[in-house]
Amino acid sequence: MDSVEGLETRRADLDNRLKANRKELKACKQRQKDEAKKASRWWKLGAVLTHVVMILVVRASGVTAPAVKMLCLEAQKRKWQPKSEEEVVAVVEDLMIGAGQSELTALCDEEHPSDIAAFKIAASWSLEWDLFQWVDKLNTDKGLAPSTEQVLQKAEQLRRELPEWLRPAAKGIAAEARARVWAFRWRRRWGGRHAKIRCRDDIPLEEMRAKASISLCS
Repeated sequence: MDSVEGLETRRADLDNRLKANRKELKACKQRQKDEAKKASRWWKLGAVLTHVVMILVVRASGVTAPAVKMLCLEAQKRKWQPKSEEEVVAVVEDLMIGAGQSELTALCDEEHPSDIAAFKIAASWSLEWDLFQWVDKLNTDKGLAPSTEQVLQKAEQLRRELPEWLRPAAKGIAAEARARVWAFRWRRRWGGRHAKIRCRDDIPLEEMRAKASISLCS
């Protein structure tokens, strides 16, 4: 028969093994939870968002920028795993490569689109993209920075160019707070800011003093 001391030793050994097994089981469950949480944050576009991407690229004549911007903002809102802009461009390009011509034609039919919900979302983003291009062209070609009122007027013009059933709600005029808020958020989304474009370099202080002296002496 085993001695009492021997039994106690074996019992202590079994207790230690049981504690170790419980610890490993707990760690395993935590790893599973972490993996599940990570998977839940992965990019799952779904049918509608996939269609929005495709429609945006087609309406932008093959340019991926508006679709990439939309996806980046959706990823932030949905708390997806971060991707670099290059990776998001690759996601968009892969979707377009995998799309059939007949599918794209049906999605982008302005009178009878195959996915009306996706088309309306894409049309709203397309309007913002067209507005951004208009402002960017004014900045680049003419050195002009349109006012909030001008931005809102252009947005309304672009909105009215859409079929009536497809038009998003009017943004309003600069006198309305909601319109100014929209314009501010639009600028922030597209990387713009409300400011004047500097048309020439600042004049150095020494040059200003020299010109002032000449003026006083003349």
